[in-house]
Amino acid sequence: MNATHDDITDQLDAREVEPFTAWADDQGLDYVFGEPNIVEMFRDAYQGEYESLADYAQDLSGDVVTHTDMSRWPFSCIDWEHAGRELEMGGDIWTAQVAHNRLFVFRTV
Repeated sequence: MNATHDDITDQLDAREVEPFTAWADDQGLDYVFGEPNIVEMFRDAYQGEYESLADYAQDLSGDVVTHTDMSRWPFSCIDWEHAGRELEMGGDIWTAQVAHNRLFVFRTV
């Protein structure tokens, strides 16, 4: 038996419902509602909500690099907007535009 939208959204935190809907639309609803581990798959892909790709790229670099002072060189010289576009154009992530010029960012899995 395939899950329904209500079955799935009951498993989500209230803050996850809107990004889940954007992700499900991109993935294809037939696939989403037929997949038993769909919530786990969504959570693996969803990276959060950001004001820009630059904010996401800078946040991601903090996860990758152990240096904690992002205001110091070389981090102060990085074009974060360009880094974010590279991630998207390279197929590592995709985004969904939401209200107030914000983005949901998803990892390509």
